[in-house]
Amino acid sequence: MEIIIGVLGLAIACLTFKYTFFSKPTEELNHLKLQFKSNQKLSQEVQRELEDYINKANAANDFIFQDVTFQNFLTEIKEAHVVNLSDKLFDKIRNPELTKSTILSMTKSLETQFEGLLEIQTRIRLLKRSLNH
Repeated sequence: MEIIIGVLGLAIACLTFKYTFFSKPTEELNHLKLQFKSNQKLSQEVQRELEDYINKANAANDFIFQDVTFQNFLTEIKEAHVVNLSDKLFDKIRNPELTKSTILSMTKSLETQFEGLLEIQTRIRLLKRSLNH
């Protein structure tokens, strides 16, 4: 009887160890994919809204930030999108070999990027609204 209890205890310990350290972080990976696609969509929206504002306000050479023109900023956002939010990169994050810590780090980075994109979008919308008044 004691041997059976010992074997069951060992089996439970092995399963717990395997689940804790070797299970695939499916939920985290799904969240990363969702965050990536959200950022990708928001980045494209920001690019369109920025282009629209530049054209309507003839603001290509005006400054959005100190020493940064609207046109230069738009160019940077487009380049950042290609490097950081491309479909090719999305295919890479679907890799089942990513560790949980890597997935969480990538998700945190995307969340920070999302916040920055939202700030820019809000700024552009306020500028566009001021054109209409």
